[in-house]
Amino acid sequence: VGYARVSTEDQDLRLQIAALERHGIPAEQVVIEKASGKSTSRKGLANLLRALHKGDTLVVWKLDRLGRTLMGVLEVLEDIERRGIHFISLTERFDTSHPMGRAMLQVALVFAELERAMISERTKAGIAAAKAAGKRFGRAHTIRDSKRRMNLLRRMDQEGKLRDDQGELLMSAQTLMERLNKADTQAARIVNAETVRRWKREGFPGVDADIEEIPLAEETDDDPKEREND
Repeated sequence: VGYARVSTEDQDLRLQIAALERHGIPAEQVVIEKASGKSTSRKGLANLLRALHKGDTLVVWKLDRLGRTLMGVLEVLEDIERRGIHFISLTERFDTSHPMGRAMLQVALVFAELERAMISERTKAGIAAAKAAGKRFGRAHTIRDSKRRMNLLRRMDQEGKLRDDQGELLMSAQTLMERLNKADTQAARIVNAETVRRWKREGFPGVDADIEEIPLAEETDDDPKEREND
Protein backbone atom coordinates (compact mmCIF):
# COMPACT_ATOMS: atom_id res chain seq x y z
CA VAL A 1 0.00 0.00 0.00
CA GLY A 2 1.33 3.46 -0.88
CA TYR A 3 1.04 6.65 1.14
CA ALA A 4 1.45 10.12 -0.39
CA ARG A 5 1.19 13.43 1.44
CA VAL A 6 1.48 17.14 0.75
CA SER A 7 1.12 19.93 3.28
CA THR A 8 -1.28 22.25 1.45
CA GLU A 9 -4.14 22.03 -1.02
CA ASP A 10 -2.22 23.73 -3.84
CA GLN A 11 0.70 21.28 -3.76
CA ASP A 12 0.81 18.49 -6.35
CA LEU A 13 0.71 14.79 -5.47
CA ARG A 14 1.41 13.55 -9.02
CA LEU A 15 5.18 13.13 -8.56
CA GLN A 16 4.71 10.91 -5.52
CA ILE A 17 1.90 8.87 -7.07
CA ALA A 18 3.90 8.34 -10.27
CA ALA A 19 6.91 7.09 -8.29
CA LEU A 20 4.70 4.67 -6.32
CA GLU A 21 3.10 3.40 -9.55
CA ARG A 22 6.55 2.74 -11.05
CA HIS A 23 7.24 0.64 -7.98
CA GLY A 24 4.18 -1.46 -8.85
CA ILE A 25 1.51 0.09 -6.66
CA PRO A 26 -1.74 0.91 -8.52
CA ALA A 27 -3.13 4.40 -7.96
CA GLU A 28 -6.19 2.98 -6.21
CA GLN A 29 -3.89 1.46 -3.57
CA VAL A 30 -2.28 4.81 -2.74
CA VAL A 31 -3.68 6.64 0.27
CA ILE A 32 -3.34 10.39 -0.31
CA GLU A 33 -3.48 13.08 2.34
CA LYS A 34 -3.16 16.86 2.41
CA ALA A 35 -2.04 17.76 5.91
CA SER A 36 0.94 19.20 7.77
CA GLY A 37 3.75 16.84 8.65
CA LYS A 38 4.39 18.45 12.03
CA SER A 39 2.45 15.66 13.73
CA THR A 40 2.09 12.00 12.82
CA SER A 41 -1.43 12.04 14.30
CA ARG A 42 -3.12 12.54 10.94
CA LYS A 43 -6.45 10.97 10.06
CA GLY A 44 -5.43 9.46 6.72
CA LEU A 45 -2.19 7.97 8.06
CA ALA A 46 -3.90 6.70 11.23
CA ASN A 47 -6.63 4.94 9.24
CA LEU A 48 -4.04 3.43 6.92
CA LEU A 49 -1.90 2.10 9.77
CA ARG A 50 -4.94 0.52 11.42
CA ALA A 51 -5.84 -1.24 8.16
CA LEU A 52 -2.41 -2.79 7.66
CA HIS A 53 -1.73 -6.38 8.75
CA LYS A 54 1.30 -8.55 9.33
CA GLY A 55 3.11 -9.16 6.04
CA ASP A 56 1.80 -6.00 4.36
CA THR A 57 4.23 -3.37 3.04
CA LEU A 58 3.85 0.38 3.45
CA VAL A 59 5.62 2.34 0.69
CA VAL A 60 6.34 6.08 0.58
CA TRP A 61 8.14 8.20 -1.99
CA LYS A 62 10.30 9.83 0.68
CA LEU A 63 10.74 9.31 4.43
CA ASP A 64 9.56 12.82 5.32
CA ARG A 65 6.12 12.00 3.85
CA LEU A 66 5.47 10.18 7.14
CA GLY A 67 6.33 13.30 9.12
CA ARG A 68 8.76 16.17 9.51
CA THR A 69 10.18 15.19 12.91
CA LEU A 70 12.61 12.31 13.37
CA MET A 71 10.98 11.15 16.59
CA GLY A 72 7.53 11.10 15.03
CA VAL A 73 8.68 9.11 12.01
CA LEU A 74 10.58 6.63 14.15
CA GLU A 75 7.52 6.08 16.34
CA VAL A 76 5.55 5.06 13.24
CA LEU A 77 8.36 2.78 12.07
CA GLU A 78 8.66 1.23 15.51
CA ASP A 79 4.92 0.50 15.55
CA ILE A 80 4.79 -1.17 12.14
CA GLU A 81 7.99 -3.14 12.81
CA ARG A 82 6.45 -4.51 16.00
CA ARG A 83 3.36 -5.57 14.04
CA GLY A 84 5.34 -7.36 11.34
CA ILE A 85 4.63 -4.78 8.62
CA HIS A 86 7.39 -3.98 6.12
CA PHE A 87 8.35 -0.45 5.13
CA ILE A 88 9.94 0.97 1.98
CA SER A 89 11.06 4.53 1.30
CA LEU A 90 11.89 4.86 -2.39
CA THR A 91 14.16 7.92 -2.24
CA GLU A 92 16.30 6.72 0.67
CA ARG A 93 16.20 3.08 -0.55
CA PHE A 94 15.05 2.05 2.89
CA ASP A 95 13.51 -1.46 2.73
CA THR A 96 12.81 -3.45 5.90
CA SER A 97 11.85 -6.56 3.93
CA HIS A 98 15.60 -7.23 3.56
CA PRO A 99 18.15 -7.91 6.33
CA MET A 100 20.10 -4.68 5.72
CA GLY A 101 16.91 -2.62 5.85
CA ARG A 102 15.87 -4.25 9.10
CA ALA A 103 19.33 -3.65 10.55
CA MET A 104 19.15 0.04 9.60
CA LEU A 105 15.74 0.29 11.23
CA GLN A 106 17.02 -1.30 14.44
CA VAL A 107 19.90 1.18 14.58
CA ALA A 108 17.48 4.07 14.05
CA LEU A 109 15.19 2.78 16.81
CA VAL A 110 18.12 2.45 19.22
CA PHE A 111 18.99 6.11 18.68
CA ALA A 112 15.33 7.06 19.06
CA GLU A 113 15.14 5.24 22.39
CA LEU A 114 18.36 6.95 23.51
CA GLU A 115 16.91 10.35 22.60
CA ARG A 116 13.68 9.61 24.51
CA ALA A 117 15.70 8.56 27.57
CA MET A 118 17.82 11.73 27.41
CA ILE A 119 14.72 13.92 27.10
CA SER A 120 13.16 12.11 30.08
CA GLU A 121 16.29 12.60 32.19
CA ARG A 122 16.48 16.30 31.32
CA THR A 123 12.79 16.72 32.18
CA LYS A 124 13.18 14.96 35.53
CA ALA A 125 16.28 17.02 36.35
CA GLY A 126 14.45 20.23 35.47
CA ILE A 127 11.46 19.33 37.66
CA ALA A 128 13.72 18.37 40.57
CA ALA A 129 15.62 21.68 40.29
CA ALA A 130 12.36 23.64 40.14
CA LYS A 131 11.01 21.85 43.21
CA ALA A 132 14.25 22.47 45.09
CA ALA A 133 13.86 26.17 44.26
CA GLY A 134 10.39 26.12 45.78
CA LYS A 135 8.31 26.00 42.61
CA ARG A 136 5.01 24.17 42.98
CA PHE A 137 3.43 22.06 40.24
CA GLY A 138 -0.25 21.50 39.62
CA ARG A 139 -3.27 23.60 40.51
CA ALA A 140 -2.88 26.06 43.39
CA HIS A 141 -4.60 25.14 46.66
CA THR A 142 -7.33 27.66 47.41
CA ILE A 143 -6.25 27.94 51.07
CA ARG A 144 -2.60 26.96 51.50
CA ASP A 145 -1.37 28.76 48.36
CA SER A 146 -3.01 32.09 49.21
CA LYS A 147 -0.74 34.23 51.40
CA ARG A 148 -3.59 36.55 52.33
CA ARG A 149 -5.88 33.73 53.41
CA MET A 150 -3.14 32.01 55.38
CA ASN A 151 -2.26 35.31 57.07
CA LEU A 152 -5.87 35.73 58.13
CA LEU A 153 -5.97 32.19 59.52
CA ARG A 154 -2.68 32.64 61.41
CA ARG A 155 -3.85 35.90 62.94
CA MET A 156 -7.20 34.38 63.95
CA ASP A 157 -5.35 31.43 65.50
CA GLN A 158 -3.01 33.68 67.46
CA GLU A 159 -6.02 35.57 68.79
CA GLY A 160 -7.75 32.32 69.77
CA LYS A 161 -10.59 32.81 67.28
CA LEU A 162 -9.91 29.92 64.89
CA ARG A 163 -9.88 26.63 66.88
CA ASP A 164 -10.29 25.35 70.41
CA ASP A 165 -7.92 23.14 72.42
CA GLN A 166 -9.39 20.01 70.81
CA GLY A 167 -8.71 21.32 67.32
CA GLU A 168 -12.35 22.09 66.51
CA LEU A 169 -13.33 25.17 64.54
CA LEU A 170 -14.84 27.98 66.58
CA MET A 171 -17.14 28.86 63.67
CA SER A 172 -18.85 26.95 60.92
CA ALA A 173 -16.85 25.87 57.89
CA GLN A 174 -19.27 27.88 55.73
CA THR A 175 -18.57 31.08 57.69
CA LEU A 176 -14.83 30.54 57.55
CA MET A 177 -15.04 29.85 53.82
CA GLU A 178 -16.80 33.17 53.26
CA ARG A 179 -14.18 35.03 55.30
CA LEU A 180 -11.34 33.39 53.37
CA ASN A 181 -12.91 34.37 50.05
CA LYS A 182 -13.13 37.98 51.24
CA ALA A 183 -9.51 37.92 52.43
CA ASP A 184 -8.17 37.25 48.94
CA THR A 185 -10.45 38.05 46.02
CA GLN A 186 -7.61 37.52 43.51
CA ALA A 187 -7.16 33.81 44.33
CA ALA A 188 -9.49 31.11 43.04
CA ARG A 189 -12.74 31.25 44.95
CA ILE A 190 -13.49 28.51 47.48
CA VAL A 191 -16.87 27.19 46.39
CA ASN A 192 -17.39 24.32 48.80
CA ALA A 193 -17.09 24.38 52.59
CA GLU A 194 -15.76 20.83 52.40
CA THR A 195 -12.44 22.38 51.30
CA VAL A 196 -12.24 24.08 54.69
CA ARG A 197 -13.30 20.94 56.55
CA ARG A 198 -10.67 18.88 54.69
CA TRP A 199 -7.99 21.45 55.54
CA LYS A 200 -9.08 21.24 59.17
CA ARG A 201 -8.90 17.40 59.15
CA GLU A 202 -5.36 17.66 57.78
CA GLY A 203 -4.40 19.48 60.99
CA PHE A 204 -4.60 23.13 59.91
CA PRO A 205 -1.38 22.95 57.78
CA GLY A 206 0.53 26.23 57.63
CA VAL A 207 -1.27 27.94 60.51
CA ASP A 208 1.68 27.65 62.91
CA ALA A 209 4.03 29.59 60.59
CA ASP A 210 4.79 33.28 61.07
CA ILE A 211 2.48 35.94 59.65
CA GLU A 212 3.86 37.45 56.45
CA GLU A 213 4.08 41.20 56.14
CA ILE A 214 1.47 41.81 53.46
CA PRO A 215 -1.73 43.90 53.68
CA LEU A 216 -4.86 41.95 54.54
CA ALA A 217 -8.25 42.48 52.97
CA GLU A 218 -9.88 41.50 56.28
CA GLU A 219 -8.22 41.54 59.69
CA THR A 220 -10.97 41.56 62.33
CA ASP A 221 -14.01 39.54 63.24
CA ASP A 222 -16.24 42.60 63.29
CA ASP A 223 -19.34 42.43 61.15
CA PRO A 224 -19.24 45.11 58.41
CA LYS A 225 -22.83 46.19 59.19
CA GLU A 226 -21.94 46.65 62.87
CA ARG A 227 -18.99 48.85 61.92
CA GLU A 228 -21.30 50.97 59.78
CA ASN A 229 -23.73 51.33 62.71
CA ASP A 230 -20.87 52.31 65.01
